[in-house]
Amino acid sequence: MHHINLTYLAATAKGMVPARLKTRDGATLAFKTLPARGQHWGTILVLHGMGMDSHYYLTLGNLLAAKGLNVALMDFRGHGDSSGVSGDANTPTDYRDDLREAVEAFQGDGPLFIFSHSGAAVAAIDLMSQDDAPEIAGYAMIAPTISGDSGLTRTPNPGVDVSAVSRYLLKFRPEKVLSAQEAKFCPKFNFKKFLLARATGLQSRLRVLSFESVRPNEPDFSYTARAATNMINTWPDTQLSKMRCPVFLITSKCDPIVNSDAIATRLPWAFGPDVALEHTVLPRGDHFTVTLLAAPLVATWLRTLCPSDDGECAA
Repeated sequence: MHHINLTYLAATAKGMVPARLKTRDGATLAFKTLPARGQHWGTILVLHGMGMDSHYYLTLGNLLAAKGLNVALMDFRGHGDSSGVSGDANTPTDYRDDLREAVEAFQGDGPLFIFSHSGAAVAAIDLMSQDDAPEIAGYAMIAPTISGDSGLTRTPNPGVDVSAVSRYLLKFRPEKVLSAQEAKFCPKFNFKKFLLARATGLQSRLRVLSFESVRPNEPDFSYTARAATNMINTWPDTQLSKMRCPVFLITSKCDPIVNSDAIATRLPWAFGPDVALEHTVLPRGDHFTVTLLAAPLVATWLRTLCPSDDGECAA
């Protein structure tokens, strides 16, 4: 069994405590931890969306810490302050395996929860659908981009999106036409280049997935074919049916990337009958601000799972 090597660094002036976790293969995962304010009753591991990193989630982290939660904002490898080549991974399961080690590192101080945004849902779902999945007291899935089925996400060019068309047997799916501003932040996936990378063994060299930066003067973020495989749910229904922890699914009607209607129609049916599922569709909030709007709802929901301060959660 891999020995957990989590190290805390000196706190910043604003009270954030950086932490580093050495992984099974020698990589270093970076975290920004925020101590709970008031009575601590749980820990929440926050997973950033693809093309982003933990810096984007500091406001969210402070909102959750104010609700009595210890917060750990994680950087996946190749992102933020974590080690690794930007936008690359060693294997198709690196993000899932890194998440498992992060969960093990932060367990033990009361119930542990996971909060994932956007593409981070892929790694979280993959982990929690495993037969040996770690114990998670509750999972908040915010604006998930389930890449294995493009009907749940939108594309700037639905009529010519080769990857979407191929998955639907050459039948173009009905799709909302996005404005130029909405399309700006949609992921750009080059399916032809992805297939070429798989066929030629150039998965670590060819960049197939890109995200335009949401910050001024910051370069766009791109992924190799190998890293992109970490973000594709080949069989999302099968994986969701194997999950057992309580789930809170939150989407927004105004999200230009996630198709909230498709999510609301399909995903709830994929979970097993013994999974406690809550689902909320917010009337406002884009793909990014939905996380801040979701924060108080998630904290309230988690509190219903663990109503006492002694770390005991409902079965």
